[in-house]
Amino acid sequence: MNTVPRPRAAVWIPVLVLAWAMGGAGVRAQEAPAVPGFGSEQDEGSGRVEEVLVEILRPPGDPEVWRGMARQILFLHEGDPFSEARLQESLDALNASAEFEEVRVERGGTADRVRLRFELVPARRIERIRIRGNQPLFESQVLEVMTFYPGNPFRPEALEEQERLVEELYRRQGFIEPRVTVRADRGSEEGLVVVTVTIERDRVLSLDRLVFHGRERFSQARLKTRMTAWWQSLLPGMPGRFEEEKLRRDARTLSRFYWKKRYPECRVEYEVHEDPGTGAVAVDVWIEEGPRYEVRVEEDMGFWEWTFVWRRRVNQNIVLSEAGNRNDSGLRRSVRGIRSRYKEAGYLDAAVRAETSHTLGEATVVRGVTFVIDPGPRSFVESIEIQGNEGVGEKQIRKQILTTERGCFRRGVFVPETLDEDILGVQALYLQEGYRDAEIREQLVFSDDRRRVAVRVDVEEGTRTEVASMEVTGTDLLSEKEVNKAVGLQAGTPFRSYMLQGDENALAGLIAERGYPHAVVKGEVRFDDDGRLAHVVYRVEPGPFVEMGEIYFAGYLKTRERFLRRLLEVETGEPFSLSRLLRGQREVRDLDVFRSVSFRTIGLKEQAPRVTLFVDVEETKPYYLQVGAGYATEKGVFGNAQLGDRNFLGRSINTWLQGEVSEIGYTGSLSASDPRFLGTRIASTYSVYGERIREFNQNFGTELVGARTGFERRLTRRLLAGVQFNLERRRLFDGQLGEGAGPEYYDARTVYGATPSLRLDTRDSRIRPRQGVYANLSVQVSKGLDDSLDDFLRYKLDVSFFLTPLNRLTLAWLGRAGFLDPYGPGGRVPEDQLFYLGGTQNVRGFRENMLAYDALGNPVGGRLSLTGGVEARVDLGYNLEAVAFFDAGRILQTDARPVADRIRCSAGPGLGYATPIGTLSLMYGFNLDRRPPESLGRLHFLIGYRF
Repeated sequence: MNTVPRPRAAVWIPVLVLAWAMGGAGVRAQEAPAVPGFGSEQDEGSGRVEEVLVEILRPPGDPEVWRGMARQILFLHEGDPFSEARLQESLDALNASAEFEEVRVERGGTADRVRLRFELVPARRIERIRIRGNQPLFESQVLEVMTFYPGNPFRPEALEEQERLVEELYRRQGFIEPRVTVRADRGSEEGLVVVTVTIERDRVLSLDRLVFHGRERFSQARLKTRMTAWWQSLLPGMPGRFEEEKLRRDARTLSRFYWKKRYPECRVEYEVHEDPGTGAVAVDVWIEEGPRYEVRVEEDMGFWEWTFVWRRRVNQNIVLSEAGNRNDSGLRRSVRGIRSRYKEAGYLDAAVRAETSHTLGEATVVRGVTFVIDPGPRSFVESIEIQGNEGVGEKQIRKQILTTERGCFRRGVFVPETLDEDILGVQALYLQEGYRDAEIREQLVFSDDRRRVAVRVDVEEGTRTEVASMEVTGTDLLSEKEVNKAVGLQAGTPFRSYMLQGDENALAGLIAERGYPHAVVKGEVRFDDDGRLAHVVYRVEPGPFVEMGEIYFAGYLKTRERFLRRLLEVETGEPFSLSRLLRGQREVRDLDVFRSVSFRTIGLKEQAPRVTLFVDVEETKPYYLQVGAGYATEKGVFGNAQLGDRNFLGRSINTWLQGEVSEIGYTGSLSASDPRFLGTRIASTYSVYGERIREFNQNFGTELVGARTGFERRLTRRLLAGVQFNLERRRLFDGQLGEGAGPEYYDARTVYGATPSLRLDTRDSRIRPRQGVYANLSVQVSKGLDDSLDDFLRYKLDVSFFLTPLNRLTLAWLGRAGFLDPYGPGGRVPEDQLFYLGGTQNVRGFRENMLAYDALGNPVGGRLSLTGGVEARVDLGYNLEAVAFFDAGRILQTDARPVADRIRCSAGPGLGYATPIGTLSLMYGFNLDRRPPESLGRLHFLIGYRF
């Protein structure tokens, strides 16, 4: 047997925890039938299994394949001792495999010589699910409620259940009496089934009347505008159908609206009256507004404490506007929160109470709530003294203590909870050093006014225990080197009792990798009479040897089985390794071509000598077509399309053909991406492309064809490294020759480039970031194969920061820099390689590429580009977002003299609408450095954030 490579000991704790879980991960296809002739007999007897027959009924394909699979699963074979428990385990395993639609067993022979006959009907598989008449819902919405999916074992008795589930979905979506039929037809091969879901729906519920009862402070029109159900009712036909789930969410929205308007006792309930004959829905919304609250805070504190403590600590803990105040629960939470805040600030005796009063206002009852706060004295740490320590230095102990003395740059606020954590930290330090019986206690001495406290930490160290010897008994599977590397309690190290269990897990994990997943390791410790020396013995019971049995895949319709086996990293006949199996599971689950993946092991929990693995996958639809059209300021009206296959060649390779036509030209490409290049964790991308583009306000156009190959490796969860190679054939057209450029300047050029890059991305969202950092650094080495015009180094740095200091306010900063360093003999760079600024994607408020221009009005590019910007994004609700921005940029090292050779700035407002694919934004930038004949500003429309 080949020995499986040993993972690090740190992984064994989760591995062993999951070992038992995986053994019972199978889901029974049906309840195991009762075994004839069993029940009153003893579980174990003297009889043996003389014969095991496996009959495959109605097999799709070769019956020997199914028979071999069944024998792999069974725990009873010829010559084995017979037991009722083992037979029941075999039946459970057959059902848990989900590979058989029917399982039956007959027992014959005598008590001493038992004959077993299993009759098995292989389960048919669902080849695909066709959905008809699902509009206006998406197919994915229908599939989500069904318990069928392509590749799943087909259960005829579940057809009616699917009809019920889909009908309930459409009723929830506002349809009256939807009729759903689900039928099964034979698929393209024997054993495959095509499920067809036909949906018939004609009429929908529509909101006919919405009446508010009990409202006094706000008009019906104002309340209606806060309800999605009312807005939807304005749409004609199916889009305007009534959905009660949206009404339920609207009721919660109205409650929060009232709470924020100082009515925290408000309660909102509703009644729905449907007329099945007409489809009209009448909704009565009952609002119990309750009194309006006037909240005040009374506090006896100094000015600076009032400013920085009261506003921050008190206001943040008054939760009436967020949680309401039903049965005064909000008041109680607020009082507890305020008191806790003050204790954290050192006010140990802070007293907080809520005083209420009722008055009659102009139109409603006003409930006055006054939070009366008596902070009392604020306690500061005057001194920290440590006594009784001998074996552990005071410096080490102080590193465990977060409580600090008051000083010039230290607040020194006394917080009892922090001191409790400090004591635990010191206790842990002594345990780490081998002091098993160390006792740590604190002594507090307050001044008369309780403003100063002296802290004393008393230590009773006790006896330090050291490991005198360590040995492993009961197995010769591990070498001395492996044991010493895995075990932490080595001879000569301090004895730490908490490490004993970790060592047991580490040793059990090492032995499990040798094919003994049921190994048990028990650590025993013997102390000398004085308690200074500990002798550690780890006693090992390896248990039975287990090897990896057959691996069966099901549910894959396009993915290649050989590709899946390579990812799984385990093979039949090897010693069973749970850690390798878990790594293989992660590899398979990480593939984008599967909607779900499930693993079932048969035999691990039962301690069988071979473990059979069943892998069920549900593939996503591999083929897709995306078509879009729109308008963007930087390219005008555009239309694009993309046709792709997510699982090309059955190896999870995404291939796509895309093209776009716009006012500035056209582009097209054929690309492929492989997330597992040559079976590694390196992602690769390949592309051939072409384009003919003349950007707005440019005095030349670019025509090119090329090929590109890129590789990317994730170094950490947030850090990626990559490199890209490209070969292009470029040509300028419709160009106006610049100063010093000859006719050959516009000849076709062949350019080769290599671009290594490093990217850091800690953003919480790529579509709508609110926190985090994005940084990208790349260096392109370009080489012209025909001449030296394209001999240069291109450096690019892009850094963005995102911060959300308030719930609805996000601040975003951008910094970009680009530098071209020609190394060719001429020192000149073609116009199509220079940096240009101005427009939607960099400095708004200017025409595209017109941040710098010459006296003739032609855009000027440079070898150095600097751009910066800041945005304030305010969430207005309803997926709307208000934006205020400031941009600045400059082009340097130009070949022509620009009219304005300095930093140019712009600022302006904007409005965005968030969609699942990105934010649609309309912005107006004011030119803050306007020069005739420049306009006052520019209107920009873009899809997605600029940064």
